[in-house]
Amino acid sequence: MSTPASPERVWRALLGAFALCTPLLAAAAEPAAADPAVERERIAAERAAAQVRYRQAMDACTALIAITACQDRARADRRQALERLDADQAALDERQRRERADARRAAIEQRRAARDLAPAASAAERGAPAPTSSTPLFPARPEPAADRASAAARHEADALARYRERQQRAQAHQLEVQRRNAEQDARHPPAAGLPVPAASAGASR
Repeated sequence: MSTPASPERVWRALLGAFALCTPLLAAAAEPAAADPAVERERIAAERAAAQVRYRQAMDACTALIAITACQDRARADRRQALERLDADQAALDERQRRERADARRAAIEQRRAARDLAPAASAAERGAPAPTSSTPLFPARPEPAADRASAAARHEADALARYRERQQRAQAHQLEVQRRNAEQDARHPPAAGLPVPAASAGASR
């Protein structure tokens, strides 16, 4: 009869396998992190890998006497990996939302500029003077340095406010994920440990 492996030895082997897989996934994702489609594929691949590692760890735990502690560690590792991926997913969604909003604003500004230039272009084709407007098409003089500095300060303040808002949303999302995981663990408590075979049973074999 073979002697079962100790919990420490099995867990060290599992952690070593996880450590080999994680850098490979991260290195593959870094060059294309700016591409939303590739980033979503990376998140999906890492999520699937986390589930595979979890199932492998749970299978390895069945060979141990201290099965409950082993399963708790496997659940904690999976929860940590999924929470990180959920935060990446939320950041990606927020980035794409901002990009779409910026594109819509740019399109509106472009249509507005085209409407403003249309009367002048039509008058130029007819050889007539362009109609005047209360708002000059081009500024008469450069914007003062103080106004440029004020605009730059407002832009930096807006960027900082958006960054803090994204951080708060990511933290709120992470807290919500932790709450859902805690509820799930509460509804499905870990299985009890396996009974230790009696000494007489071992002697009979």
